[in-house]
Amino acid sequence: MLLRLSGRLVALLVMAALTLVGCATAKQTPQAATPAAMASADADGDGVTDDKDACPGTRAGARVDSKGCEIILELSGVNFAFDSANLSPAATAALDSVVSRLQFHGVKRVEIAGHTDSTGPESYNQQLSERRAQAVADYMEKNGIEWWRMNVVGHGESQPVASNDTREGRAQNRRVQIIDLTAR
Repeated sequence: MLLRLSGRLVALLVMAALTLVGCATAKQTPQAATPAAMASADADGDGVTDDKDACPGTRAGARVDSKGCEIILELSGVNFAFDSANLSPAATAALDSVVSRLQFHGVKRVEIAGHTDSTGPESYNQQLSERRAQAVADYMEKNGIEWWRMNVVGHGESQPVASNDTREGRAQNRRVQIIDLTAR
């Protein structure tokens, strides 16, 4: 009985060894990723390559900024008037919902990014974009969001979302984005 078991055991081991040898010869040696493939990888599928993604793991389908961080709200349709940083009643209504979201949905920090169209000197537009972002931050602080949770930046005319060649395009570019920084 012991010999028969040993024979079966030997047969099983031989079959297992042959299977492993067959698998080993069929396997290809893993290739090292090329620098180009690594640079173009986008693990979270947000459209920003991993080498430039400041917020890896962005949820699927989220709108992101150029750094791969989720945009909570782009005040679309609530854009600023030409040469203005004043919030309209429509903008404050939209911001009220953002304040509520920040208070109740676990978003700890946000970036408030102001933008302008390309009309006027670049240095002036930079300052105007900062004033727009600050106006939003001031409103949010007055409505319960602590100042330390907000990072205010201006991008001037450097990140248009529409053509500056048309009146409508310029209006779309006079905007503020609110971006979730919690993951950073």
